[in-house]
Amino acid sequence: MVTAQRTQENLQQAAVAITAVSGETLERQGVTELANLAGMAPALQVSRNSGPYTSLRLRGISSTVGNQFGDPAIAVNVDQVYQARAVGAFGQFFDLARVEVVKGPQGILYGRNATGGAINIITAAPILGEYSGYLGLDRGNYDQLIVNGAINLGLADSLAARVAFQSEQRDGFFSNDSSDADTQGVRGQLRWAASDTVDLIVRADYTKDDNHGVGSTGYCAGAPVTALPSYSGCPATGRLFGDPWTSTVDQQPLINPYYPNGPGGTPGLVGAFGHNEYYSASAELNWQVFGGVLTAIPAYHHDTIDYMFANGFNVREQVDHDQYTFEVRFASDQTQSIRYVVGAFYFDDTQDGGATYDRRSYLTPFSTPSNVALGVPAGTPSSNNTITNQELHNDDTSWAVFGNLTWALTDTFRLSAGLRYTTEKKETDSLSAIYDAAGSRSPYVGTTRTWASDVPDITPADARATGGFVAVGSKDWDNTSYRVGAEWDWREDALLYATVATGFKSGGFFGNNPADPLGISYDPEKVIAYTLGSKNEFIDNRLRVNLELFQYDYDDQQVGSILFNSAGLRIGATVNAGTSTIRGVELETAFLPWENTRLSADIQYLDAVYDSFLIPNAFLGASGNAASRCTPAVNSRYPGAAFANDCSGQQMVNAPEWTVNLGVEQNFPLANGGSIAAQIDTRWEDERELNTSYFLYSRVESQHRSNATLSYNAPEDQWSVTAYIRNIEDDVTLDVAEPGVNQSGIIAATLRPPRQYGLRFRVNF
Repeated sequence: MVTAQRTQENLQQAAVAITAVSGETLERQGVTELANLAGMAPALQVSRNSGPYTSLRLRGISSTVGNQFGDPAIAVNVDQVYQARAVGAFGQFFDLARVEVVKGPQGILYGRNATGGAINIITAAPILGEYSGYLGLDRGNYDQLIVNGAINLGLADSLAARVAFQSEQRDGFFSNDSSDADTQGVRGQLRWAASDTVDLIVRADYTKDDNHGVGSTGYCAGAPVTALPSYSGCPATGRLFGDPWTSTVDQQPLINPYYPNGPGGTPGLVGAFGHNEYYSASAELNWQVFGGVLTAIPAYHHDTIDYMFANGFNVREQVDHDQYTFEVRFASDQTQSIRYVVGAFYFDDTQDGGATYDRRSYLTPFSTPSNVALGVPAGTPSSNNTITNQELHNDDTSWAVFGNLTWALTDTFRLSAGLRYTTEKKETDSLSAIYDAAGSRSPYVGTTRTWASDVPDITPADARATGGFVAVGSKDWDNTSYRVGAEWDWREDALLYATVATGFKSGGFFGNNPADPLGISYDPEKVIAYTLGSKNEFIDNRLRVNLELFQYDYDDQQVGSILFNSAGLRIGATVNAGTSTIRGVELETAFLPWENTRLSADIQYLDAVYDSFLIPNAFLGASGNAASRCTPAVNSRYPGAAFANDCSGQQMVNAPEWTVNLGVEQNFPLANGGSIAAQIDTRWEDERELNTSYFLYSRVESQHRSNATLSYNAPEDQWSVTAYIRNIEDDVTLDVAEPGVNQSGIIAATLRPPRQYGLRFRVNF
């Protein structure tokens, strides 16, 4: 059973593309965080960005803005509570009932900003009248130790409590101990069945995450990404610089002789870290009344983000994020010929904090002839050896009303229609100051600053005096999304459906001088999706075949970019990328040839191309770049930007043409009542693009990864032991590779995890 359409229904009867994964499967596969989920659905791509931020992509739709200014394109919901930042679900992957990956725009029944789809994380709820629990231990290579467990207490006939926890520790994959894990989380729930018609669950959770940040290693771009020639020690284009698991920190000064000791001359790079905390509280009231179910969900969520990132672009960020949501909805009796869901949603979000950015580049000075050729205005002062301090204060409020109606014209044919009206207001009061780290250059001298242990406070006067800016603004957007569809049970255990649906993601702000023609804001993005699907079961439900054809018309996709503004300052901005067309086919199959054998094959074909994509990019230049497949273009879309490049016709980022997941599961019953279970699965991905610079190095070749488990389950499921191995091939796969401001010809690349193996024990009571 799934709840993707806000009512409980059989997965095969839901007229929407869903991949549902049980909590048992997630535990067996070792999925302990959002980033581990990618292998469970061919449509899903997940990458860890700077600090705690996670980038999610479904069928080519994603958000590339990995900071507090950006909103996710994929809505993450934990127990039906929308998470405004991808960090919000970081510590939630333990003691789960299931995870649902819902594909396509969810503009009707889900919170806000769901142009690409939704990931629903459903935790295991308290069970009335039951005393039970479990304790698990996972010991693996890289000195991994995971301890988790839960206890369910049936306190009375109508009252139950459940407490669950998880602690995960692991050494880093890289030589400087980066990409490690040190996370502790706990969740408590109390359920009260006040009557036969009223059920209330109150939840609270807390997660603490201490680590050394996401690691990276040197990757050779071949042609220079800045005005200086590439480093002479770099091998051929598209090659890693030495051992893949040697961190850029330990590779310096070899790959960067100008920058051996970290920002501001201090050993900052060596001390990369993350100290992040997340906690939340929510309640879920379900009341059977007026022939249906009234549901109310108030919730609060808080993030404290505190990290220093040591890859291609060095950042020190400290931000507090507070989110309040309230949703109320009424679902009619779903057995009637006319059934509906109506509701309202309120959202309030604030972010307060600051960041320090290392702006050292090798464009020295900006006005040299080589940099003028790159599009930098002549006479622009140098920003070499500079540090930017940013202070941000953002407020975001949104409310919506929604409804969806399904009308069964016959026992086998249904029509549906839904609408959602959303209004949103965003405000920013942000500052940016630029300091000369060496204290020797005007106009960026001001107060000389080095890489501080804490992000310092700045004032508007300080911002203006150092060549920075004060970005203050407020913008409103509203939208009406719709969904229409038809469903036909063309035979027993066979569903055919067709839908047209739209999605909306509001605009926002970025840091820039408000007087600059580029401005400080970007517009909303929108998508309209056409789908035709079928869900089928054959041979006495032993063969399942689900197929969906889809086309998305994607307008004004929000893309993060490093660009020069009209003053020649390199800024991190969000721009709207024109139009895209995404076409594809997804096939999910499962077959039980024998009672204890299960075969699965999930395949996605994706043709995702930018039809029109004009983007300013500081690493391409007005005259183009031989290392890029984009071409120079007249800047007609972004006023004030020094130049633009035409990347139309290019494959969308992290949207491989083919993705294939294959799996085999075999269960061996034993005479003592126990069993042995074996599973092996593999995922193959076609070549894909890593970033919108479209450099030659950023196209990753096809790759595959395989995993295997072997388990013994004792009689009556009293205990179990599992041996596992992930990434059997020990494949080295690039995950993120972005041009950085600190390397020339070599960029910092993050990698997907190496081979991991270990033993997992679990005792049930």
